[in-house]
Amino acid sequence: MFLSMDSWFSDILAAIPVHLRKRRLHLAFSGGLDSTVLLHGLLALQRAGELGELGLLHVHHGLLPEADAWAERAQGFGYEFGLPVQVLRVTVDRQAGQGVEAAAREARYQAFAAVMAAGDVLLTAHHLDDQAETFMLQLMRGAGVRGLSAMPVLQPFSLVHGTAWHLRPLLHATRLDLQQWAVQMGLTWVDDPSNTDIRMARNLVRHEVLPRLQQHWPQATQTLARCAERMALSESLLLDLARLDLEDARAEGAHCLSVVALQRLSVPRRENAVRGWLLELGLPSPPAARLHELGRVLDARADALPKLAWPGGILRRWRDSLYAAPDENEAVMSWPSCDWLLQQPLALPDLSLRLVVSHEHGRGLKTELLQHGVRVCVRHAASLPPLASRATLTKRLQELGVPPWLRGHLPLIYLDDKLIQISDLWVLPACRAHVHERGTVISVERLAGGVI
Repeated sequence: MFLSMDSWFSDILAAIPVHLRKRRLHLAFSGGLDSTVLLHGLLALQRAGELGELGLLHVHHGLLPEADAWAERAQGFGYEFGLPVQVLRVTVDRQAGQGVEAAAREARYQAFAAVMAAGDVLLTAHHLDDQAETFMLQLMRGAGVRGLSAMPVLQPFSLVHGTAWHLRPLLHATRLDLQQWAVQMGLTWVDDPSNTDIRMARNLVRHEVLPRLQQHWPQATQTLARCAERMALSESLLLDLARLDLEDARAEGAHCLSVVALQRLSVPRRENAVRGWLLELGLPSPPAARLHELGRVLDARADALPKLAWPGGILRRWRDSLYAAPDENEAVMSWPSCDWLLQQPLALPDLSLRLVVSHEHGRGLKTELLQHGVRVCVRHAASLPPLASRATLTKRLQELGVPPWLRGHLPLIYLDDKLIQISDLWVLPACRAHVHERGTVISVERLAGGVI
């Protein structure tokens, strides 16, 4: 059957890397033209033995009266073709300030990430027209090179736990190609009435802007998609340059860069390096206008603690280093202290940390001192033991080079009123296990969302 199929099936197969073909595949299936065509293509390839396990993910946004019927239709497809179907009900935050389209897209991908496993593959039916529309939308938003870059055929997809893959095997095809193929195969699909509402930006581009362009330039869609691909190449080169510049600028720790090294770069290269660094850390890039203020932060006095904040991220200058963090986290933690017998790991969700214990001769704290457990707290008046020396703690944190905004987020370990360990940075010398003594090593595991 596969050998007699049109070469179009071969194009789909060629877009799926060999090492992913036998992975668990999840098709984002709305029931519209694009995902219906892709479903039938994948089924043909699966029946030919080219693909492994395939399932459908249908998102119920709850935005239109037809949503229930579309979900039932998706389940019907699963029953007809023997495919597992998951209907994912989401709540679209209309108050997020990003528009219904963007909010729905965010909710959709969050739902996908919550049900997939590491190494799985998410397939979406984006095509060449989608590529051109996205380029036009980003252009009107004043996006930079990264925003104008093409949607890649394949890219990593972050999950709640681990990383999967996001694959777009139809990017070689136009919407007209899909329509012609669907008619030829006698397929039926659902039409979302909201797709004709030109009050939505993408629909305006799709139904009015691109058709007008195509009247004068018939290959406008292909041309815009090609421009997006070239922007993706430029973005790749900019990131390569950023990595080269970051080699000289990296200080101790992934969240820290040398101010002196950054000041040696020209302004465009400096901003490009910082943008590439933020991408490495998984932090959103600041708007261009905010990034242009980076010089102010770098040129400030070393003791001024200047900062540059934007939604989702913040840069701070302290001493001779530039630090990045996901958000403000300015407030000192008010988390109360607790007693810990060290028999089981201690979860500290307020700190996004977990303390774990192991035993080893000559390392960590002397085990004999910890028979009755320890007290775990943070640098907060209500948390510290009554007789603990605040001055000694402050001096120790300064000596360790802990930035001021992080000092209230470190787990402090006390034995009675004596500070014996600060996170995984310091252990009181008098309490350290000697070479032939049994030691208790208290390690800090950082959880997702932690600030240190």
